Amino acid sequence: MIIIIGILAAIAIPLYVGQRDKAKDAAVKEGVHIIQIGVMSYATDHGGVYPATEYVTFTADRSLGNLGNRYLDTWPKNPWTGKPMANTGSAVLFTTDFASMAGLSQLQGTWKIVNGVLVPPTSGGRLAFGDTGWTDVQLDVNATLNSGPGYGVYFRSDGQAAITGYCFQFDPGLGNKFVVRKVNAGAETGPIATASMPAGFSIYGTAHAITISAVGSHIVCKVDGVTVLDFNDSTFASGSAGLRGWYGTDVGFLSAKALDGTAPMWASSARRRWTAPASAAGTPARAITPTPTPPTRPPTAWSAGWPATAPSSCSRSTDRARLPVTRVRSCPRHRGSRDGYRHVPQG
Repeated sequence: MIIIIGILAAIAIPLYVGQRDKAKDAAVKEGVHIIQIGVMSYATDHGGVYPATEYVTFTADRSLGNLGNRYLDTWPKNPWTGKPMANTGSAVLFTTDFASMAGLSQLQGTWKIVNGVLVPPTSGGRLAFGDTGWTDVQLDVNATLNSGPGYGVYFRSDGQAAITGYCFQFDPGLGNKFVVRKVNAGAETGPIATASMPAGFSIYGTAHAITISAVGSHIVCKVDGVTVLDFNDSTFASGSAGLRGWYGTDVGFLSAKALDGTAPMWASSARRRWTAPASAAGTPARAITPTPTPPTRPPTAWSAGWPATAPSSCSRSTDRARLPVTRVRSCPRHRGSRDGYRHVPQG
């Protein structure tokens, strides 16, 4: 009898384990499909533009604006680990929401954190973060300029007090420009790339997402997902990142992140097109097809005159203002996803 039981167990246990593994594999496929539905819903709400890879995620803080919080009621879990499913296609090199000064090196002036916002001294200041060995990298910085001539984001820099590297500049003081300059031992050169801010662009009191991609000699700078500068320069091949506040500037930095730039984080298509202004060096203006990252505010807050009219959007896609959400069962975009939110045109 014991022998028979052993034989049966030898047959049944592998079958049970195999079925369990197949069930987990099926759960993974189902979870990916749920996320795919969320991605497609996002694309529908944003004129056919798919979200950046870093946006396709979940956090326990439901106030944050990512795909898991805005488009899915329940984020699927990985049955093999029991943790929320996550993208592993690109390495996060550095990230901070400025809850503390950890990982930040003050190079000039005394920087402070006020209510979770990093603030430089009004007398001007420099700050560095990251590894000077970074080569191909993408930087994402969110900041609000309240008053003053502007602020800068260093990249491929040496992290020294007399800093050397590139600096992207949000520069209303130069006549409402986006600029990239080289900096040598703290001294700036003339602009190596420049573009005018669009008519009606909200300069002050509005949070803007700055994205800088430096891969090889190719440098692309975006503001709120729209490409504003696209050029090549090989002066600096590696370096850390940093922030700069100018004299007389009131600016608050909300977050900063560095990603491995070898895995592009932007989707490959977009519907919006606009003509970038000529550069300071006289480069002819050319049509650029921007590929937006998720806006830091809902389409209702897009500034008049930005290069595109905000598309119709789901009222679920709101920011912390918590615009009213009405549950209905007739929404074709969310039919089958169990939520059914009314879609309203955004102005």
